[in-house]
Amino acid sequence: MVHAPDEFWLRKHGGEGESPPTHAVLEPPEPIHVPPPSYWPILLAASLLLMMAGALISIDQVVIGGLLTLLCIYRFATEYHHRPQAPML
Repeated sequence: MVHAPDEFWLRKHGGEGESPPTHAVLEPPEPIHVPPPSYWPILLAASLLLMMAGALISIDQVVIGGLLTLLCIYRFATEYHHRPQAPML
């Protein structure tokens, strides 16, 4: 059972007898920066699956899957890394 409006309701709709706030014309929001798609996460998942399946099959498969996993982690981590440019004097 609600006995009193909360602070958010008062800020949103105003108090008793007050009209709700009118909003000015809203500017369009700035676009959200999203990196381009990458295939490294799915390759990383596949290499992990290969490594875990190797625990049931052979140690060679574990080693190959582990090396592929490390390669995929490295490539995924450095995929969009850009060195900062030197300041211009």
